[in-house]
This record gives sequence, structure tokens and C-alpha cells, in this order.
Amino acid sequence: MIMTGMFAKISYSFPFFTPPLQSADVADAIAEALDGNRNQDIYLPFFANFMPIVRMLPWYINDWLRQVTRVDEDAKKMVL
Repeated sequence: MIMTGMFAKISYSFPFFTPPLQSADVADAIAEALDGNRNQDIYLPFFANFMPIVRMLPWYINDWLRQVTRVDEDAKKMVL
């Protein structure tokens, strides 16, 4: 999550997996890609680079990881 007013009241069960990002850091990563004239995906924080691998896992492992990290419950709090 990017530290803006939109996410001010959000709390996550496992902050290690969803650390707050400063908007300046995100903007710097975007500007660096644009300055380098590179067409690329930007994954922040670093461990987000491994998400394509997680998506390739069997559905039952993916479901288990979602339950362990409680990512779905945290997302429901954000919508409500």
C-alpha cells in the first residue's frame, strides 16, 4: 500500500507482506523506468517480484497462502 490518505485507516495482518510504501519511492521507480526508456513492470516492494511464481503454483497452495496471510480478510476491511 502507498502511504496516502486513501489507505490511512487500513491495517494488515502481516505488515511484512504489505509494507507501507512512500509515494516518493514509487514515483522514483516510475521515473527511473521512464528515464531509462524501458518498458517494464515495476514490482514494489522487492518480494513482489516473486508473485508471478506464486501465481504458477497449484490452486490449493495459492489458497492456503491466502488463508495463512489473511490477505482476503484484509481486503474486505478495505472495501467496507
